[in-house]
Amino acid sequence: MATVEQPKNKLKLYSYWRSSCSCRVRIALNLKGLSYEYIPVNLVKGEQFNPEILKLNPLGYVPVLVDGDFVVSDSFAILMYLEKYPQHPLLPRDLHKKAINYQAANIVSSSIQPLQNLAVLKFIEEKVSPDEKLPWVQYHIRNGFAALEKLLKDHAGRYATGDEIFLADLFLAAQLHPAIKRFNVDMTPFPLLSRLHEAYNELPAFQNVGRIEADVAADGSGVRFYQQFDHVEYEALAAKKRKGLGDCEGRIMIKVLSLPVAHANYRAKLKKRGRRKGSKNKLSPKITKMLGDATVLYAHGRYEEAISVLNEVVRLAPHVPDSYHTLGLVHIALGNTEKAMGFYTIAARLMPKDSPLWRVLFDWHK
Repeated sequence: MATVEQPKNKLKLYSYWRSSCSCRVRIALNLKGLSYEYIPVNLVKGEQFNPEILKLNPLGYVPVLVDGDFVVSDSFAILMYLEKYPQHPLLPRDLHKKAINYQAANIVSSSIQPLQNLAVLKFIEEKVSPDEKLPWVQYHIRNGFAALEKLLKDHAGRYATGDEIFLADLFLAAQLHPAIKRFNVDMTPFPLLSRLHEAYNELPAFQNVGRIEADVAADGSGVRFYQQFDHVEYEALAAKKRKGLGDCEGRIMIKVLSLPVAHANYRAKLKKRGRRKGSKNKLSPKITKMLGDATVLYAHGRYEEAISVLNEVVRLAPHVPDSYHTLGLVHIALGNTEKAMGFYTIAARLMPKDSPLWRVLFDWHK
C-alpha cells in the first residue's frame, strides 16, 4: 500500500481564491495528500503589498510556499519543489511526454494567464477603457486554447497527456475554470479542452479547490468562504437515513458502510413507484454552509474542527457524498490512510458508477 510522505515542517501556502496560479499549487498539494496551512491574501484589497508578503516575494505575487526556513514563490517553482515528495509525481518518466507537459504548462503560464491577471486588467481599464477588458482577455484565451487544442490532440487520453494526471492538467484545470465561469469564453471551438474540463470536475483533488469562492469577509469579521455544490439531493432519502442512523453524537461514520446499500435500495424503489413530489431538491442552506465551513477549516489545517463539522453533516444528511469526500481529504492530511480510504469508499458508493474515486481506491490497494 502506498505511503504518504509528509513534510517535517508544516507547510504554509499564501494564496488568493481567484488566483489560477495558486489553484495549481492547491491541486498539487491535494494530489500529494500534503498537509498545509492556508493563508489568504486578498489581492483586490492590495494585501499582497503588505510588508509580510513583500518580504516573502518582492513582486507581491501569490502563491508563496513556506517550508520551515525555505521560501519559494511562483507556481511553477513551487510545483517543481513539491516533487521532493514522491507520492503522485507531477511529471511522467517518459521524456517526450514530459516535454509535452512542460510545453502545455508554459502556454498557459506565459501566453494566457499573465494577460488576464489583475494588474494587466487594471492597466487596461485605466489607460484604455473598462469596456476593453473582457474582449482583451477573451482574445488571448482563445489564442492560447487554439494552440493547446492542436498540441494535445495527438497526446491526450483521459487527461491532457494520457490516462494519468500530470503537470499539464494542473495548469489546464486552473485556466479552464475562469475562462468558462469568469470570462465567458465560448468553448465550442475547443472540444478537447471542454472534455478535459469535465473530467477535472470529477476529481476530488480538483473539486476541493475549485469550490472555494472567497477568502476574507468584507467587514473584516473573519474568514468567510462560499461553496457551490451542484449535486442533486433527495430530502426524503435524508430523512429516512437520519431515522435509521439515530443520533450518532457526531461520531465518525466510517462504520456506516451499509449506507450505500440502503441508498441503492432506495433508488431501486424510486424507479418502481416514482419519485415523491418535491423530493428532488438541492442541499439545504444549512448543510451548504456547514460544508463550506468544513472546507475552510480543512484549508487552514484545523483538521479536528473540520472533522467535528463534517460528522454533524453526516448526522443531518448522510446521503451527501461531499462530506465523506472531505473527510477523506482531512484524514489524508492527518496521515490516516486507512480512514481516508474508508471515507472515499462511502463517497464513491454515493456517486455515479464511473466515479474517479474508484480508481483512487484501486491505486491505493495495488
